[in-house]
Amino acid sequence: MRWDMFEFASDKRPPLQVIPTKHAKLRGITHYDWSLQAMTEIYYDQCIDIFPNGRDDACQFLSRRDSTYLIKFADRDTSKPKSCCKWRASEFWAPRPDVLRQMVFDRALPIDQRAIKRWILDIPMPGPFGYGIFADSGKPAAFWFPVISGWVQQQFYEFKAERPAAKVFDLPQICQVVELKSCEN
Repeated sequence: MRWDMFEFASDKRPPLQVIPTKHAKLRGITHYDWSLQAMTEIYYDQCIDIFPNGRDDACQFLSRRDSTYLIKFADRDTSKPKSCCKWRASEFWAPRPDVLRQMVFDRALPIDQRAIKRWILDIPMPGPFGYGIFADSGKPAAFWFPVISGWVQQQFYEFKAERPAAKVFDLPQICQVVELKSCEN
C-alpha cells in the first residue's frame, strides 16, 4: 500500500480528523508478506523523525524474520543505497497478521470523512501506537505513534491484498557485509 505520513506537534493524541496546518508530509510505500515474515517501508522524501542525529535522506526499513535493516539512500534516489545498519534482533520486526489482538479496541471515529475502527497499544516509549481500519471495508486506514517532533499519522491508500514480488525483500549488497554496524552507533 502507499501512504502519506503527516508529522506534527499536538497536545491531542492521533488520529486527528484534521491534520494541523503546520506539518511535514512524507510519502512512501509498504510491502508485507507474512509467509516470508517480511515487511519493507520505503520513505521517498526523507526518513521518519525517530533519529536524533538527522534524517535528511530517503530511507527504507527492511524486516526479514527477526532482523531489521535501515538503508539510507543518496540524493533521495531509492536506487542508490549509501549506508546500511542493523537493528538489534527482535526489537523491530514485521507485525503478525493478528497484531490487533495485542491491541485494545478503543472506538470508532472518522478520518477523511470515513468511519474507522481504532485500536490502541498503550505502552511506554516508543508508544503509544494506534491503528485504524475502515469500518466499511476492513482495509487499513491509518497508523499513528510519537516521534521526536511530536506525532505522526500515516494514512494509507492504494491497498492491495496481494502478495508482493519476493524481490522487494532482497537485502541490498551494501547490507551483506560480515560486520554490519548496529543502528544504535
